[in-house]
Amino acid sequence: MRSWVAEGGWTVEGAVVPGSGFRNDTILRVRRNGVRVRDCTSVREVAALIDLADLCEVIDLDHALRHRHRRRHRAHSAG
Repeated sequence: MRSWVAEGGWTVEGAVVPGSGFRNDTILRVRRNGVRVRDCTSVREVAALIDLADLCEVIDLDHALRHRHRRRHRAHSAG
């Protein structure tokens, strides 16, 4: 899942948790300095804790490079 960071030790991570019945719920888990502050069900709830403009998305470069390499390889193989 995606995650974001902000100054002051804030992190926000998308997470899937067991929901009611047979479905799962997606939440936004907010932590500060590694300690869970709140599991939010909406961006509005996150905004009550952190200025959304301060959040920067964390990009997994290893994953992005592997994905880019696979796309290039497929395009080259098809051509």
